[in-house]
Order: sequence, then structure tokens, then C-alpha cells
Amino acid sequence: MQEPIIIANWKMQLGIAESQELAKQIASEATDVVGTVVLCPTFAALSVVAEVEAINSQILLGAQDCYFETKGTFTSATSPAVLAELGCKYVIVGHSDRRYLFGDTNDVIQKKMRAVALNGMTPVLCVGETAEERKQGQSEDVVMEQLKTALADFPVDQPCIITYEPVWAISHGTPHVVIKEEVEPLRVLIAAYLRETNRVAPVIYGGSVVVDNVQSLVGPSAFAGALVGGASLTAKDFLGILANVRKLYAV
Repeated sequence: MQEPIIIANWKMQLGIAESQELAKQIASEATDVVGTVVLCPTFAALSVVAEVEAINSQILLGAQDCYFETKGTFTSATSPAVLAELGCKYVIVGHSDRRYLFGDTNDVIQKKMRAVALNGMTPVLCVGETAEERKQGQSEDVVMEQLKTALADFPVDQPCIITYEPVWAISHGTPHVVIKEEVEPLRVLIAAYLRETNRVAPVIYGGSVVVDNVQSLVGPSAFAGALVGGASLTAKDFLGILANVRKLYAV
């Protein structure tokens, strides 16, 4: 059985001291974690958040993005080699913020996937459709195009994680509390494609994940974990999510 993976994406919400304090609290109190927990702070806080692995070896470090080149005259870009040197084990690639705010194309995301893997880390690929694409019945086509392009030149035996992240479910205010029936068809579609291409990769869910809905979305016969945004910004909420996931995998 695939153990769950829960990834906290703090985006640009916390400062360095705040990130360090939150990471320490999570690492100290998450003593009975099932599976893997990954914290993805803002770039400037990576080095201080990396310290928590010494407190709790099940709390790993991840990055929110990277560039697809290792070195060069790329002002403001972040090298995947530097992320690996800092201790990152995972890198989010293709998050909707990167796609729709910063213009990352499917081809750019494909290059980032390879760069992350070449530097010894696991890419966490995000795919998902907008509200308008969903309204027009294009969900499957959009998700499959994103998925196929990102994986087109990615080795089948190279570890990766696929996150179904419907953009219509992401809220910057009151969250849209997603129910399983809304997103399960896309999980099944993604999983089927992975099987067809002989690729073994967990499919997790991202998009307004909260304490109250995580148990309906994650589990042995559902999504293999979650990418958590707003609900990962407080220890209480994130630890509550971890506790609810643990109940799903209790023997």
C-alpha cells in the first residue's frame, strides 16, 4: 500500500522567523506521522527550515519551484543544484501560480521536471484546469495535455509525484470545500494514463485541502496524499490534517 505524502506549500505567506517557528512546532508535535511530510517554505527560509529534519526525520524539505538550468546568467532564478545543496528532496513544478501568474508553459515545465530529477530530487508535478475550462467540458483534455507534455521526455523509472490541482477549487478567501465526487474522475484518468505508460507515481490532490475534507479525498483507495496551501500556515490546522490522514491508514 502506498503510504501518504502530505506537502505544505507556504507560498509567499511567511517570513523567515515565522517559517522557522512553524517548522519547529510541526516537527516537534508530529511524532506519529504516517508516510512522508514535506515543508515547502519561501526560498529565503529554506536554510532555516532545513534544520527541522534533525528534530524529526519524517519532516523533509521541499522547494516551491526552480529554474531549468543549473548555472548561468539567469538573474533572480533559482538553480536546482542549489536547492539540492540546501537539502531539498522535493520540488513543486507547474503549480497553477507559476502557470497563470508567471507564465510557465507546458514546455518550460517539462524542462523543469528533468532539471529537478537530474539534480537528485523528486518533482511534484501539478496539473489542473481552470473554472472556464471546466465549464466548457475541457477538464480531461487540459489535464492530459499538461501531463503528457511534462512526462514526454521524463524517464519512466525516475520518481515523481503527480498532483491534481484544479484551479477552480483554489481559493484566496473562503475555500471551496471540495468533495470526492468532483475530483475523483480526474484521479482515475491520471492513474490510468500512468498505468498505460508503465509509470509508477503517486497521485495526490491539491486545492483548498482543509481538516474537514482531507479524509474524504485521501486514502488507500483515493488520492495518495495532498498538497496543502492555506491550511498548512498554522500548526493547529496542519497537524489536524496529519492526524486525520493517520486515522485513514491505521492498522
